[in-house]
Amino acid sequence: MTRAYSRRAHALMAVPLYAGPLLAGWSDAPAGVAAVLIALTFLARIMAGRLPPRPETPLPLTLMALLLNQSFLVLALYAAGLALTWLGGPLALPLWLPLALTGLGAALLILRHPADPDPHETVDLLEEALEDIDPPAPFEEREQTNAPDPEVVEATGRAIAALWALPADARAESCDDIVQELEDRTGPRAFPILLEEIGEGDPAVDRAMIRYLLRPPIRQWLVAEGADLRFAFDLLLQSGDPAIESDLVQLIKTLLDEGAPVSALPTPETLRHRAETLPALIPLIARVTQATTTEADRDA
Repeated sequence: MTRAYSRRAHALMAVPLYAGPLLAGWSDAPAGVAAVLIALTFLARIMAGRLPPRPETPLPLTLMALLLNQSFLVLALYAAGLALTWLGGPLALPLWLPLALTGLGAALLILRHPADPDPHETVDLLEEALEDIDPPAPFEEREQTNAPDPEVVEATGRAIAALWALPADARAESCDDIVQELEDRTGPRAFPILLEEIGEGDPAVDRAMIRYLLRPPIRQWLVAEGADLRFAFDLLLQSGDPAIESDLVQLIKTLLDEGAPVSALPTPETLRHRAETLPALIPLIARVTQATTTEADRDA
């Protein structure tokens, strides 16, 4: 199971990972260095298992969204470095230093997730994406919401930035306005992007995901589309934030009451492990186990 970041661990990973692009621009490194840094951060995210299964979205689109996300971050920092160069002149840094810093951050990110896919599984993942691309899938026949919409990416990015800006002791209800605006602008299409940000040590983002899923239109659409929510539950159930516990229990109860499929529920094993410190989950273990058994018998 993937371990959630603490704030300190997240900083230890993020500072070197993204300091490389900033220093590359500040030292007036060639643009080709930025391309290498994009590749490093992109592959590190995959190797670290930060690419959860999304049966409702074609794998090539998932990879493309991740690549665009990392390209935006790296190029923005590279441009900021160039701006500093224009203001005060370039730094006298060896060309290898930005690459080494980002490589260190990538290694920390991968090592932080020791139980995630090995390199062979990553190769299989990329090969599967290539097979999906050739021959081209009939994307025009799929729901438009499956495509990475720039407006959705922008709206979700703004929401995440607003969540990051909340104080550490903010009440769970304080993110409701942010979640409401996100739902109004994106509907359920923000789920894949928001999923990439939970479990990273920021309790406000974890709270927002739960409250996003508690909204009936969002939850019911995702369940109807066959979205796999187990990865989200794996991360959310590891959160040490007591403010989200009651909402998390309520979300699981609601899904059970609505007859959600097993793919939309946490696994019994995950619940048993978390119930050691959250007793409110204990009554739900038997219900989830029964739902799992019933679905397995029906599919047999």
